[in-house]
Amino acid sequence: RGVNAFFLYFSFTYPDLKNSRFCILEYLWYNYKTEDFMKIILIDNVKGTGKKDEIKEVKDGFASFLIKEKKAVPYSNKSKEVLDTELEDKKQKEETLIKEMTELKKRLEQMEIKFKVNTGKEGRVFGSISSKQISEELNKKDIKIDKKLITANNINCLGTHYVTIDLHKKVKAELKVT
Repeated sequence: RGVNAFFLYFSFTYPDLKNSRFCILEYLWYNYKTEDFMKIILIDNVKGTGKKDEIKEVKDGFASFLIKEKKAVPYSNKSKEVLDTELEDKKQKEETLIKEMTELKKRLEQMEIKFKVNTGKEGRVFGSISSKQISEELNKKDIKIDKKLITANNINCLGTHYVTIDLHKKVKAELKVT
């Protein structure tokens, strides 16, 4: 109903287009494309637009809204330089963190943790060794690792087990637990 009324209005306003729907859509698309756009740098994630530190081109009104809400800054040469330096600093911090975690990985893989537990028949352990216990044991050896980073899969029998520790997205260590 509304679309037909629009086409009727459009055909009276622009009679030279001969009421062609294709011409009308082409006209609307041209007006959409020629609206003013503005380049911005996103400071925060914006749903449907982009993620933090991305350069996007959006309509003027939406850009001014994002700038008022402190979710974006206008794009300029200076703001681009600031963004580049921040990204470079973040990259260097990430690289140093990865180096530290690989050194810690080497220490952990050379280490062995031993637990004394009560056992029943057939070498079954009463209870199990949890990631919390492993974390506490590592804290005693001056290695502070959160228990959430340790993946201990049902250590409930005697023997040697290997536990995975997620030190970083790119660095995982194997710890020997007996």
